[in-house]
Parts: sequence; C-alpha cells; structure tokens
Amino acid sequence: MKNIFSKIYALDDKCVKMVNDAYLWALDWTGIYVGTVLFINCAPCFALLWYKIPIWLSLFFLTCVMFMSCQSYWMQNSGNKIQFNASAEMAKGSMWRWSLLWFNVGSLISDIFIRVTLLQVMADVCAILFWYIICIKIRDREKKKFLLPKMAYGANT
Repeated sequence: MKNIFSKIYALDDKCVKMVNDAYLWALDWTGIYVGTVLFINCAPCFALLWYKIPIWLSLFFLTCVMFMSCQSYWMQNSGNKIQFNASAEMAKGSMWRWSLLWFNVGSLISDIFIRVTLLQVMADVCAILFWYIICIKIRDREKKKFLLPKMAYGANT
C-alpha cells in the first residue's frame, strides 16, 4: 500500500512539473500571468456546468475563482515571487487539494464510463487542471521575441 502511494505522489509531482514547465514556457514567450491562466481555465468550466448545477452556485464558484486569480495576479505583478511560490508550495501539499483532485479524477472516470456529454468531461478536465495550476511556481521572465525567426519555419533565407 505504501508503494502505491509513493507511485501516486511521484506521478503527481511529474504532472505538477509538466504544468509548471508549460507555464514557464508560455510566460517566456507571451508574459501571461498565472491568474490569467487560472481564469481562462475555470471560466468555461463553470459555464459548462450551468445546466448541471444551479446558476447561483456556478456564479458563486466563478466569483471565488475570480478572487483567487486576482490575488495571484496581484502577487505576481508586485514581483513578490517568494510569497507566490510559498503559497504554491502550500497548495501543492494541501490535503484539500489531494482530496478534491481525486474527487475530480473519480468524477472524470465515472463520467467517461457513464457516457455523459463531452461538455461534462471537459468540465472535469478543467477542474483537474485547476488543481495543478494553483501549484505553479514562478521565476524571473526570460523575454523572447514572440515570432520565431524565418529559419524556424523552414524557409530558405
């Protein structure tokens, strides 16, 4: 049993690292903030669930996500990387994150086997991504030109 949990923790760490690396790549090329990614991920998720849960509950959750994204946007914009990374590390080790992550994974698996609509499966995937996005750690941006040079496209120069 202990071996199973160590493999699950290793898989989770690998997923967190993959999401973090993808975000840092996007940050270098575009300068997008974590709060923006969080809101872009969660807003469609709650819109997709409007037909499944009451609208007032969906709007309540959306408001909570807006506050979370505003807080992370403020921390990242103020240059407070130490506090931002500390909150990401605290979220990563939180039992709330683990329990709700596995609730969403179970919901995704059950939705796939029950053969529900694609929208519900997409909402489950967005909910799972949420628990990885809150674990993103930031660093100083290595600014890059958004457009690649012509050689990257394979054109002859």
